Amino acid sequence: MRKKSFARSSLPEIFPFYKMEDLYPSPLEIGKEAPKAPHNYEHCSLTIFDHWLSEKEYEEKMITFDAFNNTSSRPSKLWNTYKRYEEKFHTFFKKLYEHGIYMLLNDKDLVIFNSKNEYMRYCLYNIREQKSHSFFVPSLGIIITGGWNLTMHVLHNKDWNKEKFEFLAKQAGLFIL
Repeated sequence: MRKKSFARSSLPEIFPFYKMEDLYPSPLEIGKEAPKAPHNYEHCSLTIFDHWLSEKEYEEKMITFDAFNNTSSRPSKLWNTYKRYEEKFHTFFKKLYEHGIYMLLNDKDLVIFNSKNEYMRYCLYNIREQKSHSFFVPSLGIIITGGWNLTMHVLHNKDWNKEKFEFLAKQAGLFIL
């Protein structure tokens, strides 16, 4: 992995607001509403489900890697279902690699991966909710931030390549909500 300053790259021209505090501002006081984000990005979600789950559906269908982290033996049927879901994201991130992807580290360093395997390890951290990283894909005009419950957050600018993004998501068996 090689690092260079994000601020000194050409990416701030495409993504002028890139820090987590700008992308997802926190409320100034507990219980207050969060301030409006200072950017013009639009938001969508990338998920394994074709609709937003109701509370009942969530309880029935939601399987997360976290649920398996603290168990000594993984229940085979649930584990196999989870692995099938995880593989869809894995396929998506593999395809995304071909479009030139960078990772932001600590809101300041731009990470350039030395290999696809190294990149996929960080993607797996995101998928399994072990760490949250922001991935930038300038050719598509998107920022993918870690999500939860097998859903990734996608921020895009007005000039994003929507058709290509939708094609990659569909190829992987994922849905855009």
